[in-house]
Amino acid sequence: MAQIEYDDEGGLSLYFFAAFWGLIIFPLAYFYWPRKPDRLTSTIPCKCKQCGQKNNRLSKLNPATSVFAWVKKLFFIVGFIVFGILVFQASQVEKDYVDYDPFTTLGVDRGASEAEIKRAYRKLTLKHHPDKEGGDEKLFMKISKAHAALTDPEARENWEKYGNPDGPTAATFGIALPAWIVEKENSIWVLGVYVACFMVILPTVVSMWWYKSNKTAGDRINTTTVSMYQKCLHDTPAMSVKMVMKILSSSFEFEKKHNPEMIFRESDEQEVRKVQRQLAAFQKDKTTAANKLFSYPHSVKARTILYAHLERFPLPADTLEVDRLYILKKIPMLLQEMITIFIQLLYMFLQRRVPNRVKLVSLENIIRLCQCIVQGVADNKSPLLQLPHLQEGQLKSLQIRKKDVKNLEQLARLSNRERENVLNFMEQQECQDVTTVLGMLPVLTLNVSVQVIDDKDEHEITAHSIVTVKCHIVRDSFRNVYFVADTDSDQMKNNSLVEVGAIDESAAPPAQNGTPRRSIQNRKGGKKPQKNNRKKKAPSATTGTEDKEKENGDDDDKEDAETGNSDSESKASEAKESAREGDSDSDDDLWKNAETNKRAKILESKPKTSHEVHCPYFPEIRQEGWWVYLCDPKNSLLKSPVEKLSGLKQEETVTLQFNAPEPGSYSYVVHVKSDSYIGLDVEKELKIKVLPAKIIEDHPHWNFSDEEEEGAKEEEEEAEVSDSDSEHLTSCSESGDEESDN
Repeated sequence: MAQIEYDDEGGLSLYFFAAFWGLIIFPLAYFYWPRKPDRLTSTIPCKCKQCGQKNNRLSKLNPATSVFAWVKKLFFIVGFIVFGILVFQASQVEKDYVDYDPFTTLGVDRGASEAEIKRAYRKLTLKHHPDKEGGDEKLFMKISKAHAALTDPEARENWEKYGNPDGPTAATFGIALPAWIVEKENSIWVLGVYVACFMVILPTVVSMWWYKSNKTAGDRINTTTVSMYQKCLHDTPAMSVKMVMKILSSSFEFEKKHNPEMIFRESDEQEVRKVQRQLAAFQKDKTTAANKLFSYPHSVKARTILYAHLERFPLPADTLEVDRLYILKKIPMLLQEMITIFIQLLYMFLQRRVPNRVKLVSLENIIRLCQCIVQGVADNKSPLLQLPHLQEGQLKSLQIRKKDVKNLEQLARLSNRERENVLNFMEQQECQDVTTVLGMLPVLTLNVSVQVIDDKDEHEITAHSIVTVKCHIVRDSFRNVYFVADTDSDQMKNNSLVEVGAIDESAAPPAQNGTPRRSIQNRKGGKKPQKNNRKKKAPSATTGTEDKEKENGDDDDKEDAETGNSDSESKASEAKESAREGDSDSDDDLWKNAETNKRAKILESKPKTSHEVHCPYFPEIRQEGWWVYLCDPKNSLLKSPVEKLSGLKQEETVTLQFNAPEPGSYSYVVHVKSDSYIGLDVEKELKIKVLPAKIIEDHPHWNFSDEEEEGAKEEEEEAEVSDSDSEHLTSCSESGDEESDN
């Protein structure tokens, strides 16, 4: 009969505790050991005052030297010491369960004679007898047992047969737990610990984790904030920059009730009012008390801080300045979530789940606000303010000289001597900083190609086909492109028209370096849009876009009306209507796949790094990022999901897909917009021609005569009869077998 033995001496339990503790301490140390980041300060050699203050602040925020980091290091060091002690103690435990060998116990060879065995036995008994000084009773018993196993015939036979001189014994199973755990006196304490661990602590930890996970969504965005974004974007399809800022400042990440990290002081209200009186931009912000969402204290405070940041207005160092640094760290994440919700609402509109279609101007203004906040420049200010040492009052001196400089590209195209003359109001070191930062700014070259994958004629676009558009983006710097003398400006013209012919294959744009180019299409054909220059559009372009949206009205109703007027025959109209339904379903699939791909990108283990951004007014080191999408500028409609490109070092390729609209000629624009710089966006105008869908003709093999159809029916009937006969025979054979068995 099997027996269960507990570890009375506590030897085997050390193995259990050492293994258990090792499985805990080593994974925790791997993931949570405080590590020094790759770099704490900026690598851009700019010596402006703001960059110096930012580097000094970041150097003091080393997470590896904080008090909490030292506490974690101490915990892990103690954990490693405990693990080492357990392993050492376990290695010193004597092995009780070893193969029994009497020759080894007596210290003689296996071929020893009986006389040699007796001689060794006497020698060991004299030395280890319990009655003598220094004797060992346990060892003496082993020696006697070994002598009997080698001299007694019966004991030797038991040892050879069962491995034990005493004969067969019951099987024993050891448990690596101390015996006191199952003792009656300790049962209450053991049961109490079990109840506390598995019925109190574990459910509490799981419930707390579940509660916190339900409060956040996506990139740790509060679910209340997400709901608020959805409502505001749906109720205001065309948002201005000011409206985006109001919604952003109303995020519940800035309210102490939803975010304990946010600090609210008794002096905040007075300081906020004092700042508001000195900000001209805030005085123009008309927020009525009727709109409760924008009148909450946390919303007013956050909006005031954002206005002060855009105006570069100094805030109290110990109060509002601390809040500014915290709020700005949250802004890019919140704006990215706003873009994600924008795409979700557009997808829901295609599914007819929401009545309003969000407008392209909202997306453009969200991106515009992100650029302004990162650089600390107001929406209506010059992009030249992104350069160090350059103040708003000094911009006039750049425009009254012979070289009228209004944007970054114009300043970069000047020769070194001309640039020094234009910036002669600066000191030599300041002028050098301007040249350094200007030379590192990015210049993008965008090439697009259009093709229909899995089709014989890849460059022939037919109605309702899935069109694949690929963007090949190459990054360079102002220093390499504009600082070189005698540079041919034609090489920098990046916005030439790309035409994709539906009939003439030569009109299809060739791929660059084996990479197809990107294009985007709209359902409606429209007028030829103006050619876009490489320069950034003026801020007034946003207002023009809003006016266009008001004039256009409901785009889907116009599409239906135009289609109905152009169709003269009822059969043709029914065909187009069914095709449109299929097109809508395909659109839904494409947008749904885009959302799935975005979720997959979130699971990437390592964030992609590109080039560092010069943003002295932003509290963190930031890498360049780009949003890529395709739109219909005439109708101000987004035609593809927005792709985020965050790893552009030299060149990257971004792929978009969309469903081709009805036959006709269409004009679209591919946009590549920065998430950190103002005035460096790139766009490529694209023209496509869509042909009618191919009619599938009947193949001769598909035509069956009446005789062949009748023969096929007869064969099917015969097959059914044969199947039923076989089933009947099988059942009869089974019943016969049962009768024979009976």
